[in-house]
Amino acid sequence: MFIWAQWDPVQQTLYYIHNRKRNRCLVEGEEEIVEASGTKITPTLSGLQFNDELPHETVLNIPLNLPHLSSISGSCFIYEDDTVPLRIHDCSLDLIVLTDAKGFVCVCHHYLYQPVVDLNDEDTSPVHFAYSVTVLHHSCVIHCVIPEIPWNKAKKIRPLFTLNGDHLVIFIPEVCTHLLDIGLMHEPCCHITTKPIISNIETHLLCLAPIVSEELGYVVNLATLDLIDINISTSLLVETFKTETLLENKLSILHYLILHSEETDIASELISWQAERPFTLGFPQMLREYLIGTSYASVKRNLPSDANKLINLLPVTSLRIGSDIEVELDNNMICLSQDVLWNASMMLLSPNNGSHLIEVTFGLSYGIC
Repeated sequence: MFIWAQWDPVQQTLYYIHNRKRNRCLVEGEEEIVEASGTKITPTLSGLQFNDELPHETVLNIPLNLPHLSSISGSCFIYEDDTVPLRIHDCSLDLIVLTDAKGFVCVCHHYLYQPVVDLNDEDTSPVHFAYSVTVLHHSCVIHCVIPEIPWNKAKKIRPLFTLNGDHLVIFIPEVCTHLLDIGLMHEPCCHITTKPIISNIETHLLCLAPIVSEELGYVVNLATLDLIDINISTSLLVETFKTETLLENKLSILHYLILHSEETDIASELISWQAERPFTLGFPQMLREYLIGTSYASVKRNLPSDANKLINLLPVTSLRIGSDIEVELDNNMICLSQDVLWNASMMLLSPNNGSHLIEVTFGLSYGIC
């Protein structure tokens, strides 16, 4: 029996979550699901690759540690189906797999930490709104926890996860927008937190879903069938930089402008603006980030093609990989953390027919800030 399934029309792959027997726990203290026979099982994400000339084959097997899955699923025996992306899933499990031709594979999971007691629809008791993104191509998992969200608000929020270039955009209505740097240029670390990119539509009228399109940055609102542009504008980043935001947020914005959107002139203007406020804490770090980014960009532009690998010897950012970030935005404390996949291992087989088998084993940990 499966508890979640999603069809990827581009890669012609069926992803599904089912329970498999296991020999040991993935992470210390994780909840164990035990069948009536006493056998320990674990939720496993698998992928079936389909093609015209060969039978389907399993290309992905990932043991998952989903928070409170056993207790939540026990109270929800309803399958929901979504048209975009095409999914059938237990109503308690909000999860999506995102892939692209560059090799990005992200497993995005949204959930709530609920009190032990049952809550009615209008209850304003605080809960923890959270999501995790397992970035398989970097063997890491990014967590976000937003504490103290009223239950009657949190239960209506459905975050949007969509790939946009080298970044994963996460839009949380009425709360924030995240721009996670998960590209192949470097390890994920330059993540940006800014205000919601959509503020003129009420939350209950938003049901956003990523679409397959040649035009990057558009999603569909399933409630109205409207296309919505979710590209992060430069003006929004400039506005965020000039607020009393966290230093790491400002450094990530400079990194994005210099190396990803190639708007060095805008980054220079921000440095000049900040220089007029010399007593601002963190200005030396901002200047350092600017110099590192512009030096990297200049060398990359002028490096001969036969010496491309030398670019890996240069620093790309001053930000430390895996550092915890807490950004306060409109009275919400947004906590972002990053961990290396526990006990991660990968096996890649390339048969003569060009198919690939990936076997990944890892454990995920979840925390509350």
